[in-house]
Amino acid sequence: MGTYQKAEYYDKAYERGSYDVAPEQLHHYHMNWSAAIQVIEKVMDEGWRGYKPKKIENIVDLGCGPGHFGEMLKFNGINYHGYDFSTVAIEKAKKRVRGHRNKKFYVMDLEKDFPKHENSLYTSFEFFEHIPFDVDILDKLKKDDIIIFSVPSFDTESHVQHFPDYEDVHKKYDQYLHDVQIVFSAGGTTPEGIDHKIYVVIGRKK
Repeated sequence: MGTYQKAEYYDKAYERGSYDVAPEQLHHYHMNWSAAIQVIEKVMDEGWRGYKPKKIENIVDLGCGPGHFGEMLKFNGINYHGYDFSTVAIEKAKKRVRGHRNKKFYVMDLEKDFPKHENSLYTSFEFFEHIPFDVDILDKLKKDDIIIFSVPSFDTESHVQHFPDYEDVHKKYDQYLHDVQIVFSAGGTTPEGIDHKIYVVIGRKK
């Protein structure tokens, strides 16, 4: 099991430049982001697998990194807000979406603070496995808020938790969320050469 890393760790990782590419070049993540976007579209329109259609004004992305998911979003009339405690990630994210007024990024330590936006759907990709306070974040959501997030099956030096199979995902998150469902999962190899599977999960705050 890895250890919780502070912002400086991620600043150095992003400064190396390996994530300074288009989203589709990060194939193992791009599939997950694409699947999530399809579900968001359905939730906003006709509903999805028991999730009734929901009016959404804001997509709030927790642990947004250097902005690949935000770059991919193309919803008219929806504001995107990305939050991360890495100043390097946020600087890169702002450059990535330059010219898009409805896409904004903020430096925020989500262990100490939390975004305040109404009529929001929450997302969080490649974040929960790195933090010991994911449950605290879920506690801050309002009743019936929808969140779509990803968690991995594998361990690394910065993963404080991982989930070998579907049941492990349900065992943890069913306590805090209604209607937990695996939206998508795909295996592959990380840039570090680690075999993996990443689960994209949807849930609704109890």
